[in-house]
Amino acid sequence: MFQKLYYEFYQRNIYALIGPIRSLPDFIIIGTARSGTTSLYYNICQHPCVLPASYDEIGFFDNNFHLGLN
Repeated sequence: MFQKLYYEFYQRNIYALIGPIRSLPDFIIIGTARSGTTSLYYNICQHPCVLPASYDEIGFFDNNFHLGLN
């Protein structure tokens, strides 16, 4: 119990507190390197009903999947 609290508040800082209030993406573009996924992302973001992400290629499944959604 204490280890989990220590990890959430001292290791992850503010992200552990705001995790539950952040929204999840509506779509995810998955592809291999050099397959045009970045170009597809920027073309989709040109649509007036789509808000772009703060940054692309977040690496969630590479580095942060084990941390969970929050």
